[in-house]
Amino acid sequence: MSTSWKASPPTLSRPAWANSGGIFDLASLEAELAKVEQEMTAQDFWDNKDQAQAKVEQVARLKNKIQPLYGLDGRIEDLGVLYEMAREESDQESLSEALAERKSIERDLGAFELQQFLSGSHDICNAFITIHAGAGGTEACDWAEMLVRMYQRW
Repeated sequence: MSTSWKASPPTLSRPAWANSGGIFDLASLEAELAKVEQEMTAQDFWDNKDQAQAKVEQVARLKNKIQPLYGLDGRIEDLGVLYEMAREESDQESLSEALAERKSIERDLGAFELQQFLSGSHDICNAFITIHAGAGGTEACDWAEMLVRMYQRW
């Protein structure tokens, strides 16, 4: 296995991800978090316990979406520093360590992306699916069986 970089180490600059939109709109999430935290400072916040609990859960949910991105960003910055040090000193051990960390970051970034896709308000809910072959004989039964197999593997 080669321990040299094919290109420069990956970077995650704030301007690139701060306005990424789509599955992760950081500016919007941070604004919503600031708004909810501001509402929590009101003197009568705990008068309605159900509403207060909902706000506390909303803050926790927002922080759980935002903080992993900052953690990944810090790891990527550290990886850049490690790579530069290894390159300047021609240290193969540090370069191997940087490559291992890069793979770890890529894996964690993929897991983070999947988590963001599955972070909707109804994604925590379970679902029951019933598949009936219906009319159609053997072909309908085969189709129902293929469909069940597809869902089970998914």
